[in-house]
Amino acid sequence: MEVYNDPKLYSRKKLLDKMTFSLFPPQKRAFKKELKDSLRPYIRNFKRDLPLSRIEKKLLNLRKMDYIAAVYQEEFKFVKTKINSHAKWLIFCYFSLEYMVDLNNDGLINKKKQHYFIGNSGNITNNHIDVFKCINSLTSINSSVIVPLGYGNKEYIDMVTKKGYETFDENFKPILSFLPLEKYNEYLQTTKIAIFNARRQQGVGTIIPVLWHGAKVFLSKRNTFYYYLKRIGILVYCYETELNKENLKDGLSIKEIKHNRNLLYQELNEKRLLKELKEQMDFILEK
Repeated sequence: MEVYNDPKLYSRKKLLDKMTFSLFPPQKRAFKKELKDSLRPYIRNFKRDLPLSRIEKKLLNLRKMDYIAAVYQEEFKFVKTKINSHAKWLIFCYFSLEYMVDLNNDGLINKKKQHYFIGNSGNITNNHIDVFKCINSLTSINSSVIVPLGYGNKEYIDMVTKKGYETFDENFKPILSFLPLEKYNEYLQTTKIAIFNARRQQGVGTIIPVLWHGAKVFLSKRNTFYYYLKRIGILVYCYETELNKENLKDGLSIKEIKHNRNLLYQELNEKRLLKELKEQMDFILEK
């Protein structure tokens, strides 16, 4: 079962930054329905045959699961705690590093890095408008601001596009359609600063390649992926505490880029991921 969009795990109030939340507040449920759902567990103490609500059913099913699949332990522990489960961790990654970048042709580091890259999609949880306001208050942007908006909420994408042009003028470069992976990687190769203000695990398929290509990456401290990268030694920056004028001046050095590449390869190469997955599945099937 997918928990990524579960409002009990990720409420809009927790996921959205101030400006985004004020522009796109959550739709309020009817008071009567909200009251019924909140009282249901207590009423069931006296009325045992009271049916479970949709959310109660989902949580009950989640708690029955033996395994939670997640790329890294920080996300696994977060979900496990939220659903109050005794499940074990199944290490599972959708893509290896080889799928995200061409290790043969991308070995050379592009030194012409100048772009700013914000978010990974037109999903509201990217909090683009808050990022625009933040970096605009810190420094003047004299190079392209690349913002992928190929999919997501149309109303939100329209608002982000409007605010982007208002903030960065001709430097704003939205990507409004899907691009072939090769073309998308061309943008990542020349990115100096990449900012992701998502407060949950999101956009891993963009964050990993942009790190590999050598961008200085800022992630929210509310995002479990930030703590995973810090734990394995990746040079990554905190959006809330380290996004400042000084840190926006320069990207990473060649030495720092190579450091990140070595660690990413050790963690996410295809051979290692397949070996881990096979060992786990063999263990489960033998039980």
